[in-house]
Amino acid sequence: METARRISVSHLITGTSTGGAETMLYKLVSSIDRERFDVSVISLTTAGEVGMRIMEDGVPFHQIGASRGGLDPAAFLRLVRLLREARPDIVQTWMYHADLAGGLAARLALSLIHISEPTRPY
Repeated sequence: METARRISVSHLITGTSTGGAETMLYKLVSSIDRERFDVSVISLTTAGEVGMRIMEDGVPFHQIGASRGGLDPAAFLRLVRLLREARPDIVQTWMYHADLAGGLAARLALSLIHISEPTRPY
């Protein structure tokens, strides 16, 4: 019987300091079926507390090193290059900055699907 190919998913988030979205991302990637999914996490900035926990669980983790609060073309190009090399089937973005940068980078990198985490005002 033929084994199905694993679906590759790259999760892109603005940063991984402690917060609600970051914690939900951690729960998702730490409990996902790794027989079916090949997951990785990309932080636009650097690894915070949650990012360290993700790495400790053995999930591939990439830091783009973008500066906070401003346009960083070099970091954007690093993101596009990383997505082109990884060629994920799905790019899942978390939070506003990652939604914008990830949506554009995924299109430039020719990723198949871009999914944005819904953000609701409370």
